[in-house]
Amino acid sequence: MRFVVPLASAAVLALGARGAADEVRLSGGGTLVGEVSETDTHVRVAVAGGAVTLPRDRVASIERTPGASAPPAGAVGALPDDPSADAALRALHGPGAGLVVTAHYRIAHDAGVRDMRARADRFEAAYAKFHAWCASLGIPAAQVGRKLEVRVFASFERFAAALARPSDEVKGLTGIYDHGAGRVLVYDVEESPDVRAARTAISEAEEKLAAARSALLGVQQAIASLTAERAAVRGASARAARDALDARLAAVRADESSARESVEGLEREIEARRRALDEHVERESFASVTHEAAHQVAFATGVCRAGQPLWLVEGIATLFEVQGRGTFVPDAPNRARLGDLRGARAAGRRTRLADILSDRVLAAGAAGRSAAYAECWSVVHFLARKHPAALAAAVAERDPARVAALVLPLETEWESFLKPLVAAGPN
Repeated sequence: MRFVVPLASAAVLALGARGAADEVRLSGGGTLVGEVSETDTHVRVAVAGGAVTLPRDRVASIERTPGASAPPAGAVGALPDDPSADAALRALHGPGAGLVVTAHYRIAHDAGVRDMRARADRFEAAYAKFHAWCASLGIPAAQVGRKLEVRVFASFERFAAALARPSDEVKGLTGIYDHGAGRVLVYDVEESPDVRAARTAISEAEEKLAAARSALLGVQQAIASLTAERAAVRGASARAARDALDARLAAVRADESSARESVEGLEREIEARRRALDEHVERESFASVTHEAAHQVAFATGVCRAGQPLWLVEGIATLFEVQGRGTFVPDAPNRARLGDLRGARAAGRRTRLADILSDRVLAAGAAGRSAAYAECWSVVHFLARKHPAALAAAVAERDPARVAALVLPLETEWESFLKPLVAAGPN
């Protein structure tokens, strides 16, 4: 099937009135339009919002147009402004709410939320990348008629209150797509319960470090005092006193070695915790936006819909968690989800494909949520990489039983595909 994203779509992959462009026809169906550059192994197509990089075996042919150039950022077909909708969203968000309006989004936010422009840019990038991904797989994406709406909260408590759910029920979430309202709700990950707990643990470790440094200083002062005392003892008759002081110095120096090891160990621990926390915040801040934005665009364009298997809905969204802001690679592994898979495998938990396709893995509750989402990602990533036509068919199919029938015969190949990824370990 040949598919070109319509020019009126917000993720226009053609140059429109500005001039011609190269056209890449894909082996699995579909077409990408933009400025093409090639290597021996990959083809890169520059489109609005970034670029799509594909292995050569995914490209059937390339038709080049002289003088073609990539579309400028302003040529992506901004959705119409609606001041009344802007005011309504700001009023819904509450007193003092700020508003950021972009080409395809209106985003209400609490005062004090950091980096709102960067957050808005992430939503725009996810929007363009979602359409590019659909085009690369030959998945039709309908036009979006109005700006998509997002609410950004300064704290977890505000987020939970907006959802009207108990905090315990939404603990661990960093964002959500409200299908009924068609909105994404996210909050500042720096204020999540997990991050707060981690910062508290670091503060407690810093208090221990301060006490350990104080103890080390006390030992060092004792050594200095004993050393001065020994130097003051002179004469042959003072030999016994010097021997006694030497014994005390040896014992105190041993204490100094132990105290120094304690200090250095705590310093390493705190540095490792800070580094891990910074990486977690960066990863979750990116993933919470792109995951929920993918849900929102998928439902707005009809790629996802009510009644679709949850493994497919969540699997598609997890593809967009991969950090790659400049160049979008549809086949890139999701390292965080791979880590969750490794943890499950190490614990002896292996999931049958039938349990994923029936959505049983997603019924495990919060305790198994990370592993369940990782399993969903593994199936959709496998299909996108090895069987794009089957993935496109699964998206189009409205009967969940038929979707499962399309994918279940591929279980052995799916397991073989995953094995080296899981075995490779983090990198």
